[in-house]
Amino acid sequence: MDVFMIGNGFDLHYCLPTTYTCFLRTVENICKRLASGEQLTSVAQIISDPELHSIDRAMKRCFDTYGSSYDAEIDPSQVDKIFRHAEHNMWFSYLLNSFAPEKGWIDFEQEIGKVIAVITSSMENYERVGDPSKINLIVDAVDTNTNRVLQYFKCFYDENNVHQGFYRDVAGNTISEGYAYPVLREYIAEEPYGSKNYTISLSNISESLFTSLQELVNMLAAYLSFFVDRPVARLIKKNQFKKDEMLCNWKWRDSTVVSFNYTHTLEQLYYASQNPIKDVFYIHGELSNPKRQNSGNLVLGINADKSDNLDQVDVTFLPFKKYYQRAFHRTDLPYISFLSKYTPDELHENFYNLYVIGHSLDITDQEVIRDCFSRAITIHIFYYSPSDLSTKISNLVKIYKKNGFDELRTKKNLQFHPIDTLKEAEPFPSKPFPMPPPPIVWNIK
Repeated sequence: MDVFMIGNGFDLHYCLPTTYTCFLRTVENICKRLASGEQLTSVAQIISDPELHSIDRAMKRCFDTYGSSYDAEIDPSQVDKIFRHAEHNMWFSYLLNSFAPEKGWIDFEQEIGKVIAVITSSMENYERVGDPSKINLIVDAVDTNTNRVLQYFKCFYDENNVHQGFYRDVAGNTISEGYAYPVLREYIAEEPYGSKNYTISLSNISESLFTSLQELVNMLAAYLSFFVDRPVARLIKKNQFKKDEMLCNWKWRDSTVVSFNYTHTLEQLYYASQNPIKDVFYIHGELSNPKRQNSGNLVLGINADKSDNLDQVDVTFLPFKKYYQRAFHRTDLPYISFLSKYTPDELHENFYNLYVIGHSLDITDQEVIRDCFSRAITIHIFYYSPSDLSTKISNLVKIYKKNGFDELRTKKNLQFHPIDTLKEAEPFPSKPFPMPPPPIVWNIK
């Protein structure tokens, strides 16, 4: 049996604007145009903007590929309702100003983890006073990272009364010069009740941060629906969006697909006449799909860590964890049912061949990667360039460490193949893959 693991690289292969940077830049562009009084009624009207092309290469590539044919009607009242106030969302504002310009991309999951770590650690320092309405969160002036994060996440303190000076921390020690952030009363808890011992409530802060994150996820879902799924469906209907010859040799309908994407590009191209789709598992949820229950719930969060396996688990930020969201939204039920048929204790002939395309194998997805890899007989990973190959190897080493990576190479027959290998008439599994050329060895004396 063959199992295919696909990631965002699948959509990017078709020049679709599915990066997080596309989302941020496009919504930023929409906000500016709405603020100027412009009425937005179509996808082409938005993505054809030269100003947007100048700040987002992926959107320009999409427009250069499909032109004005990449279009779909959109309800201007919906656009106004969903995106007008996007820049007031804490997460959107932070992420928009956080991606590295030299890279041109951002990892939402890593950034979410950073924010939670910064806010959690910063809560250890606050002025202990008897009046719960006068508790200040204290941040050292030289801690530019924490102060920067708090500039965007203002939900729990009075931003109009932040002041600078010398303060005492929670232990009563005088710290160096810093900033005092007056914590709002609703984020102060008395623990235990009646003790007059007041602390900052991380659980209340977590709830506000998560509510803001859900607003961001709803915007992301709307963006992908408006600017990817709908235009692609229109292009396919007009026969202007075709299967790639390189991917046509994939035995899609005889295989199982584990997708990390939210979009339905794969289904619209290769499963058009199959209803319902049974063998495509959207592990992180999918855009609303009338063919399936539980669609429309997207998973966007952080990985589990060592703290999730302690005897006493701190669940303060549990809703941000991917495994929690998958369970809550039930996006993983079909996938779990599939995995239950293949356990690492079964005979090899009951396992599957795994093919990975368009996925970076980043550590943020290590739970699912480990599950899928452990049940594979062979693992074939396709790469686009030497730098892409280097990234994939590095990410696997981060997940498995050196010894674990070596075991994958020997016990799972882990192999890496140039993406052009898929152009072969029968790329798998009836004949062996051609091996990539050996690396150049430099003899430096």
